[in-house]
Amino acid sequence: MNAHQAAIIDLVIDQKAHTRGFRKRLEKATEASFAWWKMIPDAYQLGAGLVIAYEVEDTHRVSMDKLRAYGRLWAELDELGWELKLVVQDIRGGTWEPNMADAYFTANP
Repeated sequence: MNAHQAAIIDLVIDQKAHTRGFRKRLEKATEASFAWWKMIPDAYQLGAGLVIAYEVEDTHRVSMDKLRAYGRLWAELDELGWELKLVVQDIRGGTWEPNMADAYFTANP
């Protein structure tokens, strides 16, 4: 098992996060379509108007394209009254949360 996999397993155990079925569960919970969404978060939680997506940085940082996609998802969820929180974790356990409004407005000036 590599460090990336170990970090994801920790998220599943510690945060009770899921690793599969993101778009399907998101669409069911929000009753909206996200057919354009093709990425799979490393782990995620859904509930009570809140989506928490986890991305684990192992050998490379989260790309600007990925941040822009999360920004678009944030904007669409916001229109539905939902909140998106992205938590980026390095393999040593350090975390940071990108500002989703910045990610969206940088991609959509």
